[in-house]
Amino acid sequence: MARRIQLALPPDLNDPLKDELTRMPHEDLVDLVVALVARDPANERLVALHAAERDDGQLGKQLTEAVRAVLPGSSFMDYRRAIAVARDVQEVLDEIEQVLDSGQADAAAPALKTAVTRVRTLTLRADDSSGALGDACQRAADLYATACRQGHSDPVRLARWLLKFRAESPGWPNLRLEQFVAALDDKGLAVYRAGVQEASAKQAGQDHWSRFEIDLMLLELADHDGDVETAVTLLRQREHPEYGAIVDRLRAADRPAEAIAVLDEAIAAGRVSIEGNQFWVGAQDAAATYLDIGRPEDALAVLRSIFRANPSRRTYAVLVWGAQRAGTAEQERRAAWDYAAERAKRTGSGALLVDLALEEGDVERAWALADEHGPGPSWPALAAAVEDARPDRAADLYEADLATVLGPADRRSYKQAARHLQRIRDLRRSAGQEEAFNELLSQVREQHRRRPAFLTILDRAGLK
Repeated sequence: MARRIQLALPPDLNDPLKDELTRMPHEDLVDLVVALVARDPANERLVALHAAERDDGQLGKQLTEAVRAVLPGSSFMDYRRAIAVARDVQEVLDEIEQVLDSGQADAAAPALKTAVTRVRTLTLRADDSSGALGDACQRAADLYATACRQGHSDPVRLARWLLKFRAESPGWPNLRLEQFVAALDDKGLAVYRAGVQEASAKQAGQDHWSRFEIDLMLLELADHDGDVETAVTLLRQREHPEYGAIVDRLRAADRPAEAIAVLDEAIAAGRVSIEGNQFWVGAQDAAATYLDIGRPEDALAVLRSIFRANPSRRTYAVLVWGAQRAGTAEQERRAAWDYAAERAKRTGSGALLVDLALEEGDVERAWALADEHGPGPSWPALAAAVEDARPDRAADLYEADLATVLGPADRRSYKQAARHLQRIRDLRRSAGQEEAFNELLSQVREQHRRRPAFLTILDRAGLK
């Protein structure tokens, strides 16, 4: 059935302009469109796509030709050329996405398949250090998956393409079974499954990196089938066991005892972090689990180790949280403060002490500790905490850092110094100390009078 593409108008196209276009005589509107086409080939493609009704087959061919038209030959592409080609590809993808959004997935699918396949080939002979081509390739892949789910792709042909495309993957773009499984019927999925098993057998004995994509495909099939045992086996066979991913699957399968056993194993192996990911278990999650099953000392041991390994406001807050649940908050607080005091003596910086005081909301104590030991890299947090009540104190902290910022003689340092000075100016004004700022600015300009680039940046920042 012939259909027109539903044109996606920019959200910021103002109503008066639309009204004006509506009132234009037909001949004038045609002249305007022709002029726009003459200015930019992308406009020509867009007008061609919208100008006439056509069936999905015709439209699909035209979209595929639009993709091919912006892709270069087989020569190597340098950095700038790769960015330019990626920009052209993204413009065509914009047009294809409009077709997809109009419900014409079958028309969009062939062009997207061409785009993802050929752009991946381009990245292998281009300087894509900007990542622009890779981004275009990933977008084409994601749109192709959407077109397959929404359209009527042949399930067996799609399964064979997906299998081959992934088996030959150089590492990008990222395609996953879950993106396509809705487009694969039982026969298509069976073809895909058999192909993955065959490819796995051919790569038997190869190292983890050589088998990475095949092992990932096996894992996706296991997850799709709800085969927890196979999934856990695969996750253990990686270069490093993926403890976080294993625990997640065991919990999802309602196997808490096994999940706790793996949690114990991960912690014994030192694979615990504040965030947690597929490889590492999260410290707070592990502690919560131990607290829930009546193992408070194990919970606190995890949180203490994380605090010592990465002492910060966040790890201190998590430690106190766990200690409150275990009923030992004051004891853990004292131990943490003792550790921070010892660290200040050893490093000559009171940054951790300042952080702990700020985390407890004790700004006066934080300021006193900064006076005694120095605020170290925690000075911006301290400045933010005092700027409303004591803008003069906040300004002092920015001034203290100014000399460090102006150490290197480069534009990046000059711009940072200008931002410092702007902030100092505002804070001194709030404190009624504008004269003090004027004196500082005069001193800075005089001290660095042999740095004309710096003075120019100050002028442009309104710091004259």
